[in-house]
Amino acid sequence: MIPYEGAVDASKGMEGVRKQLTEQAERFAELREKLAEVRGRGEAAEGKVVVEVAPGGALKSVQIDPRAMKLGSEVLAEAVLEAAGKAFQDLTDQTSELMKPAFGDPEKLAEEWGAGKPDGPGSPKEAMSRAMGMFEDIFKRYS
Repeated sequence: MIPYEGAVDASKGMEGVRKQLTEQAERFAELREKLAEVRGRGEAAEGKVVVEVAPGGALKSVQIDPRAMKLGSEVLAEAVLEAAGKAFQDLTDQTSELMKPAFGDPEKLAEEWGAGKPDGPGSPKEAMSRAMGMFEDIFKRYS
């Protein structure tokens, strides 16, 4: 049984494995390009504050509607932080969806690895972290 689309099936012999690895390397190259283009977007203050983030956590843009200036500095600062948090969550969600074909569903990986507490070993967050590490290792080998 192959646990996810990107797994190598050794039952096909060396030529089959070589072919699978070549195809997998091509898919990882495509995935890398897609991941580099992903942008997370978050809004707050009824859409008056919009934040966009890139992979790695870089803020790409912060848009503040002139009407948001009437909120006051503390409320505006909270709105910016809220929009940034939503943008990071959106980025994480998009990244997870893009990676599912290569690494499987993080929820299923967590179950296989002994799901524990929400942020503990075997959690979906930990599973995604492991999957990202696997992706980076494989990418380094094939790029």
